[in-house]
Amino acid sequence: MPELSLSLATEKGDILISGCSHSTIESIIQATRKVRKTKIRLLTGGFHLIPYQRDYNETLAKRMKESEVESVAPAHCTGHLGFSILQKEFGDKYKFFGLGETLKF
Repeated sequence: MPELSLSLATEKGDILISGCSHSTIESIIQATRKVRKTKIRLLTGGFHLIPYQRDYNETLAKRMKESEVESVAPAHCTGHLGFSILQKEFGDKYKFFGLGETLKF
């Protein structure tokens, strides 16, 4: 499924902004890695985790950290379970990104 995402190169690593990640956030990370070889300083946007069960979300969160995703700011279609798991996995590197919030980078 076609997706829109944007990777911004910064001196401290890339900022990867996803749309709704219907093709999975993991495949978007992998596609970015083919083009950009630096760490992902911030991964933000919709991660489309609502359809998935706890075990998938937990495994995904661990793989994100292993693939050098430094911090996350999930939005809308990530879902409450996904928010909770990502917050636990990323700790202070988790940023709330709801309606009306601002991210500075």
